Amino acid sequence: MSWHDLLGFILILAAAAAIPGPDIAAIVATGIGQGLGRAFRVVFGLILGHAVWMTAAATGLAALALALGAAFILIKIGAVAYLLYLAWSLWTAPVTEASAEEAPAPSGRAGIVTGLLVSLSNPKALVFFSAVVPSILPIQNLSLPDFALVIAASSLTFIVVFGAWALLAAKARAFLGRTANRRAINRGSALLIAGSAVAVASR
Repeated sequence: MSWHDLLGFILILAAAAAIPGPDIAAIVATGIGQGLGRAFRVVFGLILGHAVWMTAAATGLAALALALGAAFILIKIGAVAYLLYLAWSLWTAPVTEASAEEAPAPSGRAGIVTGLLVSLSNPKALVFFSAVVPSILPIQNLSLPDFALVIAASSLTFIVVFGAWALLAAKARAFLGRTANRRAINRGSALLIAGSAVAVASR
């Protein structure tokens, strides 16, 4: 693998990651509803999911997943159900003075699971790693050090791109996050997460 190949991969990956979709909706919803730390847990989950896709691409499993539509549909159903559960939890979360600065419902672990499920169930990721990546990188001929370098580069790319969205969402939370606005913030976040569930289900 040449540095030219790696740079091209990073630029295309950054452009694809920056396109709004279920992943960014989940980050923004979590950042607004629960703060920067929880939003970065979603980012970490997304990075884990994309590492799974990259590994699948390197071993030829991504093409298999593309062919086995039924298995992928099951993953999508599970992700949609989980996202809708999180949306409902945020929508119905009680708001009091004592809990105004606390996360309303889901735990920090839920953020990682959310990111992982959104990544694994996102058709954009499936197409990107099964069709686009092999045209950019000699994916199935990468040495172990090259593969580790690609994973590290892609993770850093996601931290920069997704992290920017997380920071913007956290800034919005700080600006709007008074107790009087908490219920509206929670319900707006719930709608974003529900919207990401609809996006996953409809693609």
